[in-house]
Amino acid sequence: MPYISPTLSELITRTRTDIETRTGTSNIATEGVAKSAAANAYGLHGRLGWIARNIIPHLADDDILLRHCEFWGVWRKQPTAAAGTLVVEVVGEAVIDAGTRWQRQDGVIFASMSAVMTSTAGTVTIPVEAEDVGAVGNTLADVKVELLSPVVNVKSAAFVSSAAISGGAEIESIESLRSRLLFRVQYPPSGGNTYDYVRWALECAGVTRAWCFSAIGRNVVTVLFVLDGQPDIFPTASDIERVQDYITAHQNPLTNQWEGKAPAVELIVSGPQKLALNPTIRISPKTPDTQAAVTAALTDLLVDAEPGGKAYLSKMNAAVAIASGVTDGRIISLSDDIYAQENELIVLGNITWQ
Repeated sequence: MPYISPTLSELITRTRTDIETRTGTSNIATEGVAKSAAANAYGLHGRLGWIARNIIPHLADDDILLRHCEFWGVWRKQPTAAAGTLVVEVVGEAVIDAGTRWQRQDGVIFASMSAVMTSTAGTVTIPVEAEDVGAVGNTLADVKVELLSPVVNVKSAAFVSSAAISGGAEIESIESLRSRLLFRVQYPPSGGNTYDYVRWALECAGVTRAWCFSAIGRNVVTVLFVLDGQPDIFPTASDIERVQDYITAHQNPLTNQWEGKAPAVELIVSGPQKLALNPTIRISPKTPDTQAAVTAALTDLLVDAEPGGKAYLSKMNAAVAIASGVTDGRIISLSDDIYAQENELIVLGNITWQ
């Protein structure tokens, strides 16, 4: 049974009854003793309740959860800055120093990570990193940025390369950390089984969901992952590279021993293939608010999708119908459930409204 602390009133009543039963008297003095003893007991019960809650990791307060995580060798992922490349146009010989800064339209600033020199006109690729840590620096390809200070022979406008700017992540949320701790406890390290690969992928900054598949009879392991905190949840080439490097070999934060995939294993790390759901939906009333509500409802429904999963038409229709402000609605472009291949992940694409 769960531990339930008695209320102060209950403790006063119990103590008063006990004193009266044992002494056969009831007066102001015994009432004062009863309340004083009950107050002390109430504090002790409160402490016991706190202990009962915090000895279990999934119920523990935030600060105690961090201690549980330290004991199990699960470390909270720290915030990271987004990094990538810009395509910059030059009109002649130019030197772009390390630390040269560009600004996105919303004020986010990127600084070049190394000096680049060119002797001819054309375009150059500049490695940059966001000045502020966090997901705010993640930027899709072709987004325009502007130089903050003029550079000789360098045009002010630059654009994010096709590789995008990615890898920026906030400090890990407590609930995400709690989930990883429970995964670590329930699936302890086993020298490279399926759960080990999932755990290693989830230890990388920004990675929110991961899946592992192994080919029967072959030493091939495939790890797929997504980054829900980025504008595009599907990983870029740089995201894939850093996750693959980490899974291949990294130091365990608890033991300082190197761990990772077995030498004989062929490791394939990638993002799942996008299977975009582009439904035609009829709703009433059709307003910007109801459209936003339906979009959010379908997005929430698909957020737990897995590669090779299934999107049930009945559940999608239910999500549409119960969305805030919708009196009637359904998906009219689908007649059956949606099935994904093993390497495909179902996501919401573009909605056509009727």
